[in-house]
Amino acid sequence: MALSVTQSGVKLLQAGQRVTNAILNQLGLRTVTVTGQVDASQIEADAVTAAKTKTDAHAFATTETNSTAAVHVLTTGSSLTDGGVADGTWIAWRAQNANSGAVNITVDSMTSRDLMKQHDTELASGDIEAGMILTARWDASNNRWQLQCPVAQ
Repeated sequence: MALSVTQSGVKLLQAGQRVTNAILNQLGLRTVTVTGQVDASQIEADAVTAAKTKTDAHAFATTETNSTAAVHVLTTGSSLTDGGVADGTWIAWRAQNANSGAVNITVDSMTSRDLMKQHDTELASGDIEAGMILTARWDASNNRWQLQCPVAQ
């Protein structure tokens, strides 16, 4: 009853690389493969199991329109709504404007939500530059978007 574990590193985008949903699904994610067998009695209650992993998160490339420094208005073409977005869903877009402080994101028909960095910190002035490619993931437990790319500063 032995287990074997292998993992592959984080995927990074290359300069000028075309972003697709498949590529977005790989960003920042390690692939861990566990093979072998164990008795159910050896699995701890808080262990990650196939039944606990999320398979319903998706990635969307978006278009930004009518945005300001404080509010990014994004359209995915998929008509996302409040309550209809899986935890961990990725979005990516090119910022139209630099930010001057805290930022909210409005995606499709969703209510405008905070964009946070480092889990629970509001963005500071200059964290986003005009033309910057941004990626964020939906944090359903905190009802906000989490910035996944490095800030400009």
